[in-house]
Amino acid sequence: NNCCNGQAIFTALIQFSVIIRMRKMNHQVKAIILLLVVAITVFGTLEVYADPASGSFDVPQIREDFTNFIVYDREKAVQYAKKWSDEQNQGKFHPEFERMDSFGTNRGGDCANFVSQLLHAGGLKMNDEWYYEKGKFIRHIPILNRLIKYFSPKWAVADEQYRYFSDKNNSYSEKTFEAASVDDLRELEKKGEIKPGDLLYWDFEGDGKMNHATMITNVDNGNLQYSGHTTDRYNADVKKELESLLNDGFETKLHIVKMKDPIEVK
Repeated sequence: NNCCNGQAIFTALIQFSVIIRMRKMNHQVKAIILLLVVAITVFGTLEVYADPASGSFDVPQIREDFTNFIVYDREKAVQYAKKWSDEQNQGKFHPEFERMDSFGTNRGGDCANFVSQLLHAGGLKMNDEWYYEKGKFIRHIPILNRLIKYFSPKWAVADEQYRYFSDKNNSYSEKTFEAASVDDLRELEKKGEIKPGDLLYWDFEGDGKMNHATMITNVDNGNLQYSGHTTDRYNADVKKELESLLNDGFETKLHIVKMKDPIEVK
């Protein structure tokens, strides 16, 4: 019995010694695992995978400045224009927004505000530079709506809006066309590059500052037609309006911003 007890004690001591050693080694194991995790994290993008068709290939690294694309739905923008601009029923507006001309808050004009709504209806997302806070009750309070900012100048001011969307660095547009005469406009129409959903700005004085914002909403046998607010128009003839302005003594120049399809959004 004493012999058996001695062997049991000896065996227990050995087991205890192994356990102690394993506990001591746990920290080393953890350190090795941590090093492996770090190695996988750093070099994981260089893993090689087998392609049955063409051998092995390196997995490309994912760029941090990954670019998304949104589809500018020109048809939805045009349908919005059709619903909310009506020469026979002046003053219509979407209840989530406001009229900024004499039909509404009387800020001087509703043209750029309406073009922004058309773009937004076409899928463009608001951002820190181009926005309108639709839920603001302040817009219904006559004095406070002049003091508290709930929309940006690029949303509601024609010249600011033109400069924002015509700037290629902002990724919205491909190019800008200009026409200072009816002949210039005819040449543009012949090219056939302008489509419904492109933006049309009017510089009435020819000084480089945009006074009016509209959108091309139809091309009828090559003839450009536009829609807009302040004086509500839907599919009005661009050439006739330009000719009328020039005959009245205005030095009007047209600036047409050709929008991208699709649009990059970082």
